[in-house]
Amino acid sequence: MLILLLAPSFLWASPYGIIAYAEGGSFTRIRGGVTEVFSASDGAVFGMEVRPGDMYQTRSGCFLELAIYPGAASVQIAENTSFKCDQDISASKPGGELYYGRVRAKVVKLSGKAPYRISSPSLVAGVRGTEFGLDVIAARGERNLHRVFCLEGSVLVGDLSGSILNTVIIGKNEMVERLADTGASQEQSPQLEKIPVRAEVLDFWQGHEYSGVDPILIALDTPISYTEGSLTITRRVWPKGGESFFYRQNLPLVRGMSSLLITVGTISCVAASGWYTEKDPDARFIDPAYSAGLIMIGSGTVVTLLSLFAE
Repeated sequence: MLILLLAPSFLWASPYGIIAYAEGGSFTRIRGGVTEVFSASDGAVFGMEVRPGDMYQTRSGCFLELAIYPGAASVQIAENTSFKCDQDISASKPGGELYYGRVRAKVVKLSGKAPYRISSPSLVAGVRGTEFGLDVIAARGERNLHRVFCLEGSVLVGDLSGSILNTVIIGKNEMVERLADTGASQEQSPQLEKIPVRAEVLDFWQGHEYSGVDPILIALDTPISYTEGSLTITRRVWPKGGESFFYRQNLPLVRGMSSLLITVGTISCVAASGWYTEKDPDARFIDPAYSAGLIMIGSGTVVTLLSLFAE
């Protein structure tokens, strides 16, 4: 009975991430081939679940911030950006893919947490314990400007466009950038060279601070909660009525285990009654079987009723 009661707590999967903040206009989420459009002003967006494989496409004026738990990272997605959340099968390499636009990430360096990395069609950046970003924006003609910049700590930058290993480590206020033809690949690309971060990068992100979610809480897989319309662990306002996904993500599992409790309890009572009637009314296990069955039925009923309030 204890195993059945405690099983849900062991089976709950750690969340991949949530939308920690949103502002501006609207954005599109593509999940499993299904496209949905959300307004950043909708309170239900705050705390919305983020899954590996989700693609977010922000429209003009819309900025998102994702809290990614496996990598202990806060990821900001700028307006007019197409970004896909990613993770390998073993969940040891959390990250994302930037197809177009601008992203910025702040990553906490903690033992046991995998490095968080973001890739573009040309460059990849992998870190643990820093603040960095990537740009893929239109340049001259059919070319895009690919850029990786570092604002705190250091970043290992790799070249994805050539067949020869090409990496460089950039530090605070340094960057690498290159022009690349859209959809083109190169057998051998120029060696990556670091340069001072451009003022336009700093100017773009000025005024778009992180939501203030405590990075340590992100690293500890702690659900974000809210009280009377305000976030309890951030500096920004959480719209009243916005529900955190964590409080309802496992309700089907909880109710399934409750149903199992009720079923097993019912079988125990029926079996005891049948044995009492057909076999031996003086059997020593009949009363304990009745008691255990009634306890399981009662426990399952209580858990089911409590789950109704979690909606």
